Amino acid sequence: MKRAMILAGLAALLLAAATVWWLKGRSLEVRVTEPQLRAQLAERFPVERTVLLLLRWRLADPSLEFLPQRQRVAVGVDARLNLKLEGGRSDLGGRIELETGVRYDEARGALFLVDPVITRLVIDGLPEGHAQRATDSVRELLAEVFSQKPVYTLDRTDLKQGSARLLLRELRIEDDAVVVRLGL
Repeated sequence: MKRAMILAGLAALLLAAATVWWLKGRSLEVRVTEPQLRAQLAERFPVERTVLLLLRWRLADPSLEFLPQRQRVAVGVDARLNLKLEGGRSDLGGRIELETGVRYDEARGALFLVDPVITRLVIDGLPEGHAQRATDSVRELLAEVFSQKPVYTLDRTDLKQGSARLLLRELRIEDDAVVVRLGL
């Protein structure tokens, strides 16, 4: 029994050493397409949260588009805003568009959307005096949601992705994919 455990340990060590030797000086490229990211992003919605005790957001139906010239991602979400106004509560609807960066978390082998910037916020019936508060609150809400849940996680069962998950060399956004280059 003891001998079998020692042999299994040696085999695992040899496999790890062979993998490191094979990967040394090489890089593996993982391409994550718009449809893949869009599907993963859709799983994280709808999001419902109350912010500042006055604003109740419901965000749903996200869209996603790559912006390779700026190395950013455009995201749009349908929005419902329930807010307390003078004389009662109002339930308003509209659309929010924003741009984000993409960050690779080596420990989790995952892509996250970061640094959201609201590019357009259209909420029908939103009083002008509440527009800045609404913009700030939804930006903070989206930053929190994006920081907690990755938009894509590399497949641990895929030998190509799993063998070099921790070692990022390059991340770039192209017309059709986010490209993650990994290696030693």
